[in-house]
Amino acid sequence: MKAERLNVAQQTTSLESQRRMLQSMLSVFCGMEVTSPSKPLRGDALAESAGGLRPEMRLFDAQLHLADAQEKALDAALLPKLGVFAQGFYGYPGLNMFDDMMSREWSLNGLVGARLTWNIGALYTRKNDKAKIQLQRDLTETNRDVFVFNNRLEQIQQNENISRYRQLMAADEEIIELRSAVRKAAESKLAHGIIDVNDLVREMNAENAARVQRSMHEIQLLKEICDNKFTTGEK
Repeated sequence: MKAERLNVAQQTTSLESQRRMLQSMLSVFCGMEVTSPSKPLRGDALAESAGGLRPEMRLFDAQLHLADAQEKALDAALLPKLGVFAQGFYGYPGLNMFDDMMSREWSLNGLVGARLTWNIGALYTRKNDKAKIQLQRDLTETNRDVFVFNNRLEQIQQNENISRYRQLMAADEEIIELRSAVRKAAESKLAHGIIDVNDLVREMNAENAARVQRSMHEIQLLKEICDNKFTTGEK
């Protein structure tokens, strides 16, 4: 009877865990604690350990930095450009025709100067280019918020499942001990002719089922732990 009571308690634990999980997810969706509507969630509730180590977060940051660099490039395109040049040659300078006819000697000549250019063609497309960059920035921020939101929901489910399976495994150990004690008692009864073999087989099957259930819970727990590490980006 105690083992059956523990089985019912395990079912109750699973239902309560699912209720807490759905309640937490609903709080994230609404932005308010469903058990206390007057208590708002913190502004950084979604960002708290919501996959901050995931490579997708670095991708979103890189896209935002790219948008900033593109906007700076637009500003730089409107600035005037100053260039400096220098030329040199050895021969007739050719600057004074009459002097060159009188003197046929070669000389070393040079020319140095500066050039200032200003291309205002970027003014015609500047407004549209800035709008495109801002649209790309808004799209990246929206994608990041959606990723953080979905990641947070996954963490809520996985953390609650991890807690639930650990509680179930704790009850499994006690159920196995009770089933084992009942099986040993059945073996003693069979030796004294109180029960038949079918009763002993039934108790042995019940004990094996309890051990199988514990193994299943352990596998499910390990799976949830691995999934949670992937969700949070932990190595």
